[in-house]
Amino acid sequence: SASAAGLLLLGMSAVGALVAPAAARARRLLWPLLLATAGVVVGSVAVIGVRSATPIAVLAAVIACFGLPNGLGQLGNQVAVYRAAEAGHVGAATGLSRTAQYTGAMIATSITGLAY
Repeated sequence: SASAAGLLLLGMSAVGALVAPAAARARRLLWPLLLATAGVVVGSVAVIGVRSATPIAVLAAVIACFGLPNGLGQLGNQVAVYRAAEAGHVGAATGLSRTAQYTGAMIATSITGLAY
């Protein structure tokens, strides 16, 4: 049902919220970003094995894998922008970073629409 699917997606947000402070405190951003990448890869490979008879607990674990890039990747990239930009240019740098993310999302959505 739609409500059950929504409840499963809450797990992704919960994992993202749990790991985000680690990305914010990391001195080096390489490890949070690599862990975020690993979450995407593991989750994507695991999705291949999902079938209609897959238990809910397995679905929750697969969805939780995508919480890692949700918390580590997005915050890690944001912290990288804050650290790289000069104090007077943080606002512009953050705006450009978000614009690039939204543009990439729109292009990905367009390609997905063309593919299906």
